[in-house]
Amino acid sequence: MRGTLSSDPGVPSLSPNAPLACRSGAPLVLDAPVCRLDPVEIDIAPDAAGIPVPTSLVQPLIENAIKFGRLTSPLPLRVRIGARRDASHLHLEVANSGVWVPEGTGTGIGLANLRRRLALILGDTATLTTSVRDGWVHAAVRVPVPAPGGIR
Repeated sequence: MRGTLSSDPGVPSLSPNAPLACRSGAPLVLDAPVCRLDPVEIDIAPDAAGIPVPTSLVQPLIENAIKFGRLTSPLPLRVRIGARRDASHLHLEVANSGVWVPEGTGTGIGLANLRRRLALILGDTATLTTSVRDGWVHAAVRVPVPAPGGIR
């Protein structure tokens, strides 16, 4: 699993111009019924572009944004994906229009698995947080990037 969060050339890189469905050459499988969705807004800061990010880190957040966003958002559902880098961390955020779904609507397995995966590989140097503000649900991941070129 540690190899999954590495600078492996097979791991897709962040790019504001890459099509959402084929960042790694293989489509992201969105296990959600089709809903009316505005074009996804992608905002990758120049200092974050090119940093390898495994699909397994971003895909569950996008799936949740669509799956649960369609339950609480006025149509069309809006999804934003953003990334920026500071001196030592990559900050990824996936947000969707709407509000947090009521307790018991989902199983919580997707976010729990992602938190567990981050903790196993990166310990307390990585975080996954969620928040709701201004009509948007935000899921933010913070992972260390000690050297340019990849998540270690």
